[in-house]
Amino acid sequence: MKTVWKFPLKVSDFLEVEMPSGAEVVHLGTARARPCVWALVDDQNPKVLRRFRLTATGEPMADFHPDWRFVGTLQLGANDCHLWDLGESAANAAR
Repeated sequence: MKTVWKFPLKVSDFLEVEMPSGAEVVHLGTARARPCVWALVDDQNPKVLRRFRLTATGEPMADFHPDWRFVGTLQLGANDCHLWDLGESAANAAR
C-alpha cells in the first residue's frame, strides 16, 4: 500500500537512510527543528539504504555526479543546505 513516511536526517555530508525500495521523495523540510524528507513509499517493498549528499551554498563539490537528483534547499540556522539524492545503494541493502 502506498503511503507517505517521514524520515529524519542527520546533518552530515553523506547520509544513508533506510526506506522501502522505490520510494519517491516528495518533500524536504523540518519537523521540530530537525531536517526531514518525506517520501511516498510502498510499505510492502523491502527496505534499502538510500544515499543522500548535503552541501552548503558556495561549497565546492568535486565529487558531483550528473546522476544526482536535487531534492531541495533548507535553511538551517545561518546556513543554506542543499540535499541531493544519490539513489539506492544496491551493495548496502538493508538487512
